[in-house]
Amino acid sequence: MKKLLLVLMVVAMASFLLVGCLPGIGVEEEEEEEEVVPAVTMVVEDEYKSTVGVTYVGCEKDVTVTFSEAVELDYIVYVAMKVVVDSTVTYDYDVAATPNADRTIWTVTGYDFGDLTGGECEAICIVALLKHPCCPGEEVALRVVTVDCEAPYADLAVTFKDCFDPCVEPDPCDPFVGGAYFEFSSRTAGPCVTTDCCADDCSGFASWTLVIDPDPCVPA
Repeated sequence: MKKLLLVLMVVAMASFLLVGCLPGIGVEEEEEEEEVVPAVTMVVEDEYKSTVGVTYVGCEKDVTVTFSEAVELDYIVYVAMKVVVDSTVTYDYDVAATPNADRTIWTVTGYDFGDLTGGECEAICIVALLKHPCCPGEEVALRVVTVDCEAPYADLAVTFKDCFDPCVEPDPCDPFVGGAYFEFSSRTAGPCVTTDCCADDCSGFASWTLVIDPDPCVPA
């Protein structure tokens, strides 16, 4: 009798083991739902990306943060500068953004990058923070930008000259401007010193073109 009970027990245990191996039979495990994080972009007004991948921004520029889904009520988006010192993270100059009607586009008007860097040509991290009144906030977007507050300048000496000679054909000034041309050079700081005529101390995103057009008031 004992042998019979032992055999029945072994058969029962084997049946339990086979349950999970038979096709279509087994205990279904609940699949964990992956949290979908809305896509977020952050753009600075008039930002310029150089050929080497550096993004430059001006001093007081609008910052726009765009979400693929509406931000929930009671949450506010901030724009701030992220600073890391000895593994300690702080957020400086955090400014609340203003949402559009459907709370997908948030804008800070005239964010003062120059106030963060003193106007120097310096790279900083700016972030978009999603905050609830009872929470410290969460980074949802980060950009590394270089602040370029110094405007390019030019200091030129321009001389206009008349090169029209009625006895010379064709006119040596054509095809530019008939009868005239101009020369330009750097300003001089002294009899033997010439200063640079133009410069851009940060981004180098500048070019200069001098064009003389015919006077539209003079008949051709």
